[in-house]
Amino acid sequence: MPSDRLLDPSCGDGAILAHHHSSRGIERDPYSTWVARERLPLVPIDNVDFFTWAASTSERFECAAGNPPFIRFQNFKGLSKAAATSICQANGVTLSGLSSAWAPFLVATASLLHEGGRMAFVVPAEIGHAPYAVPLLDYLLANFSKVQVVAVKNKLFPRLSEDCWLLCCAGRHGKTDHIHFSHLDRFEGSSVPPDGETH
Repeated sequence: MPSDRLLDPSCGDGAILAHHHSSRGIERDPYSTWVARERLPLVPIDNVDFFTWAASTSERFECAAGNPPFIRFQNFKGLSKAAATSICQANGVTLSGLSSAWAPFLVATASLLHEGGRMAFVVPAEIGHAPYAVPLLDYLLANFSKVQVVAVKNKLFPRLSEDCWLLCCAGRHGKTDHIHFSHLDRFEGSSVPPDGETH
């Protein structure tokens, strides 16, 4: 719905925020924050660490979308890592030191969604096989009524070595016992996720 508030927890230059009328951005990098604010002067965009912000904010959202950082979680330090770990523990998720930062990003974002909320994120293709992703997937299955992974054959970002897929979750505070899995040769914009197989 156009009136739904959308959160991008790592908004970069605001590319995703620009596509939604009522949006809210968080960005850790000062230069990217400046670019996003210049591009979208009417959108509230804070230059803060997402995890420390998420741990204290009272804001809640109907939807979220983004492309979170893929760096190893063990490289996070100080208050940011402490806040991320606390949020995950509060939601019953224990991530290994091998986890990438996108995993706690998703847990923290889900914690800020209203009942029935939804989110869509770019994720590394290793979500399909990495052992560290299992606690995250278990959490998503226990907290959303639909969880869908969309595998894209052609690279979403040709300049990056990382293969990226898409993760879509809907029905916050629901639950399901299976993951919908879809294969696409190439990404094309759509208002709804593609049909998929159940796993």
